[in-house]
Amino acid sequence: MIRKARSVALAFELAAAGTWVAPVACAQSTTTGNIYGAIGNPAGTEVVVLNEASGVKRTVKPDASGR
Repeated sequence: MIRKARSVALAFELAAAGTWVAPVACAQSTTTGNIYGAIGNPAGTEVVVLNEASGVKRTVKPDASGR
């Protein structure tokens, strides 16, 4: 009987903690990353990176060495 009561109490505690932690975890859903590469002839070149899922686009110009 005591084991069952402890199990039920633990289940309620975990459920309560889950409802408190879940919104915080959802708020941390920002994704970032890096892309590295080099272009052979960088003069006047622009590199466009497009996220097809969200439509977010970023355009950068490589430096003199093509990075």
